[in-house]
Amino acid sequence: MKKKPDLVALQEVDVNNRRSGTELDQAAELGRLTGMNHFFVKGIDYEGGAYGIAILSKWPILSIDSLRLPMAEGSGGEPRVLAVVTVEPERGSPISFACTHLDLKEQNRILQSAAISNKLNQYKHPVILCGDFNAKPGSDVINYFDQHFTRTKVEGAAAFTIPEKNPDREIDFVMYKPKAAFKQKKHLVIQEPYASDHLPVYVELAF
Repeated sequence: MKKKPDLVALQEVDVNNRRSGTELDQAAELGRLTGMNHFFVKGIDYEGGAYGIAILSKWPILSIDSLRLPMAEGSGGEPRVLAVVTVEPERGSPISFACTHLDLKEQNRILQSAAISNKLNQYKHPVILCGDFNAKPGSDVINYFDQHFTRTKVEGAAAFTIPEKNPDREIDFVMYKPKAAFKQKKHLVIQEPYASDHLPVYVELAF
């Protein structure tokens, strides 16, 4: 956390399961260690506990929301979710920050993309959406999101986020709407391979 982020989107978070420890709530512990507020949404039951996604915020969380994402019947995909917090970086100017982790199967990702867009369109204030989209730029899924959001970018191999060593593709994104609400100041993929099989993405937005 050397970058001291204001908001963090986390995927593949364990809460009170045998894999990471039945007494360990990773979302809460990360919040404690960083001094940030946290919100966890369960994707699935896992080894006696839960597994899902989380958000950390340096600002007080004014409200929370979540959505269980759709899957095609018989697709055999893993249940996925969307987590949303609303914060107020400046008094009277709320923003919502959303985190997701889309399914490995394209037919599910397409359904999930539409569900996320429909959900976040309900917010009347600016929205930032982050996560592991399991899709590359130019895919149907990312092309769909590009119609509804502005995606932060960096050119070429500097954008690659996976695998953690010698990355060769970009599937982790930060995007926002409306376009006029934010301006990209920085987009950096941090070369830190220890914590995950993805490299973390650090973005600075002016608003």
